[in-house]
Amino acid sequence: MSVINVMFIDQSARMGGAEKVLLDLLENVDRSRVNPILVSPSGDLVEKVRRLNITCIEVKEFEKLETTRKSMKLRDTIEVFMLISKINKIINDIKPDVIFSNSIKAHVLANYKKRKVPSIIRLHDYPSSFDGFSLKLLKNALNKADVVSCVSQSVANDLGELMPTNKHKVQVSYNGIYEQKKVCKDLFKKPRIVVAGWLLEWKGYDVFVEAMEKIAPSLPEWEFVIAGKPAADAVGSVEYAKSLQERIDSSKYRDKFVMHGGYKSLDEIICCSEHCIFVQPSLKPDPLPTVILEASNFSVPIVASSLGGSKEIIDDKESGELILPNSDEIAKMVLELAKNIELRYKYGNSIRTNCASRFSMDKYVGNMTVAIENLI
Repeated sequence: MSVINVMFIDQSARMGGAEKVLLDLLENVDRSRVNPILVSPSGDLVEKVRRLNITCIEVKEFEKLETTRKSMKLRDTIEVFMLISKINKIINDIKPDVIFSNSIKAHVLANYKKRKVPSIIRLHDYPSSFDGFSLKLLKNALNKADVVSCVSQSVANDLGELMPTNKHKVQVSYNGIYEQKKVCKDLFKKPRIVVAGWLLEWKGYDVFVEAMEKIAPSLPEWEFVIAGKPAADAVGSVEYAKSLQERIDSSKYRDKFVMHGGYKSLDEIICCSEHCIFVQPSLKPDPLPTVILEASNFSVPIVASSLGGSKEIIDDKESGELILPNSDEIAKMVLELAKNIELRYKYGNSIRTNCASRFSMDKYVGNMTVAIENLI
């Protein structure tokens, strides 16, 4: 088989979870089988992809779209037509063998019609989180694409009635992680309980803070770390980050909280099960929390919300704890782990072993490559 030219489309300028896993694919794909071309606005993703000697076509118009999953902005209508025209021109110019869309607006714009060029939608989101006209646009795109590759079974199940006659198009392929050496740097002065990710309200930071305040008197030697920064392109994230900081500043235990800010890698904030506990307290289902996969590399015990894709990563009571995302449940489980180092070792070792097997980078890249080749 000759090399397949694949046009990858992503509308985000920042490195969110979807962009990270796309970068993983582009870094590891066999170039003798797949020749990637990235279409995206300028930003972190484009900068990193260019260093891989991959052709990038910048489409700045993506950044002008303000439509959200809940509502369609009327003023975006003109921009949408301009974007569709531009994407069509790019397709006509580079003549890809396959179109691979990696984000919601990219799905909608690339698959507004059935094309002669086969297309793959890599679905990182729950369709049920969309409403109104935005949902109609997404439904149309899902049905026009040739393959819908879901990041978890949870996402595939959520497709529900959106694709009643096209269920044969739906596939599930997990994202991959790089297996890192198990090394404890012991950089921290105190043991720590950590939450990390983009500063969005639904990620459950307020519940985490409330839970830590409940157990603070019982854990005088532990500190509570919040790592992450606002997602500038997410509605309300900047404002939420300010309110979260105010919440910490007003806490009677504010000296126990550490606001780490943004991070490039989790090794800046966690090390091992002896010194760390990781919490993922999302209030809404997370399709496949990348941060849990990343944390598994450090063999740390993980307490995670039992909503969404977390249940496909963690085996409850075997490789971690799945809890309802409320402060009482989080406080109870974190306190138990803090007092029981053997349980921390058990969960930490188990989650690392399981994730290395089930979510390997080779499996992820191999599955995506086969999905692409099967369209030709």
